[in-house]
Amino acid sequence: MLDKHWLKDLYPGYFAMTMATGIISVALHLQNFHFLANVFFVLAIITWIIMTILYTWRLVKFPKTVFDNLLNPKVTFIFFTFVAATDISGVLLHQHGYGLLALICWVMAFVYW
Repeated sequence: MLDKHWLKDLYPGYFAMTMATGIISVALHLQNFHFLANVFFVLAIITWIIMTILYTWRLVKFPKTVFDNLLNPKVTFIFFTFVAATDISGVLLHQHGYGLLALICWVMAFVYW
């Protein structure tokens, strides 16, 4: 059973999962392992969407906690995993022919940077 504070205490580094999965997808694509690359592509995009929803929900529900994290030097740099995950999601979307979605990801990453 989930702790009642799971959303409030959600670790900001979970976007690293999207980063790693996306990087593996790009590498597999470059090595012509297209089926596996597509599997990792889907996993990366799904994790990015889920994590973005959860962190947006966290920001809306617990803004003080999020802003405290952003001001904490031990935690603030972990939020950059969102920027990197959004960039790699843009690369993956571009590879698969979703140019507009890729551009949206890249603009989001630039704004949050």
